[in-house]
Amino acid sequence: MAGWTDAKVEEEIFREYLEGMNDAELSRVARHYVFLCQTSLGGPWKIDVWKRDFIHQECSRRQKPKLYQQPEEFILNSLIPSR
Repeated sequence: MAGWTDAKVEEEIFREYLEGMNDAELSRVARHYVFLCQTSLGGPWKIDVWKRDFIHQECSRRQKPKLYQQPEEFILNSLIPSR
């Protein structure tokens, strides 16, 4: 049970960290996270992970659609096979 509690504490710390960022910082973190999704995940799971992530939620909470739509579009575009 201690592991679950530790994870919840880390979750709260990360949420507070994101809330303290300005839009430019949040955008930079979002782009970095998209890169991590790109390199470590395959297939349609990328978009599911992105939508569940705190960064996406914080961008949505701030009502900054451009901050979260760009990474989302990038992930979706990466799912389309190149010709």
